[in-house]
Amino acid sequence: MIDTGIEWAALGIEFVEGLPTLPARKAETVVCGVTMPIVGRSCIPFRLAGSVTMARVDLIPGVKGLVLGQTWYRENACVEH
Repeated sequence: MIDTGIEWAALGIEFVEGLPTLPARKAETVVCGVTMPIVGRSCIPFRLAGSVTMARVDLIPGVKGLVLGQTWYRENACVEH
């Protein structure tokens, strides 16, 4: 899912078990209109349309998958010129 209302991508904390994590940049964010706590951050690979790409993500309990935000969208040339 893409939510351009958030700056960084969001991912449920349970999806990064065993991966390195860093402290959160801030205490909370709004994902799909709901204020949620951020417990850390990481960088994850994922597959989109058959290609492997990366996303820097905020780790948020209760998020049921990957939500891509503005930063990922801009970094991957998904902007109108």
